[in-house]
Amino acid sequence: GVDTFADSSSASITIPAGTLTKTLRAINGNTVLPSPLEINPNDDVTFSFTYTFPFGKWEPFTIKDFLPLPIFKSDQLTAFIPGVASGVAPVRGTAKFGAADTYFSTTASNPTLTKNAAENSFTLSFPAYEPTGPAPLNVVVNIYFTVFVTDEVYADELYHTNFARFALDNSQTTTVSTSDSIMSLIVRQPLLVLKKGVTNTNNPAT
Repeated sequence: GVDTFADSSSASITIPAGTLTKTLRAINGNTVLPSPLEINPNDDVTFSFTYTFPFGKWEPFTIKDFLPLPIFKSDQLTAFIPGVASGVAPVRGTAKFGAADTYFSTTASNPTLTKNAAENSFTLSFPAYEPTGPAPLNVVVNIYFTVFVTDEVYADELYHTNFARFALDNSQTTTVSTSDSIMSLIVRQPLLVLKKGVTNTNNPAT
């Protein structure tokens, strides 16, 4: 007869994942921030994304930010500034690599910026990376972007929550890892003071 054998052995590995953090980097270019974090209409507000890859190669990934309405609008962002990382806040309406970034020096690639007005969101899409030599470890993605506080009507001193998500795909373009970050801001409204008085009259006796 013919003998049959069954092999039930298996092996699996767990790929370590990083954590996305979003913080407020600067207000009107000033990195000395108030406590609590309060912003006012027409302030330029610079945020920072940070994500660290524990491993040295990856498939395409995205960072997507859902900006809180009505204080920020996603269409305020118009461009990603390519090039070397620095600690300088980007100008209003732009994004760039931040001071802690080692992604650009490792890959020499820049993300693509897309926007979704219906969601009031924007997405930074990054390409896959395959090292030609030894795989680098703990590659840091650090992104700054600057938007401004609108002058639309909203209640004074309310907390506004901002949600961002990192998503990593596999080689079949299926999302296999996500990391979320949530932060809150207090937004101030201008104080309107009305004064009534007489500025002119046609009575010569006055």
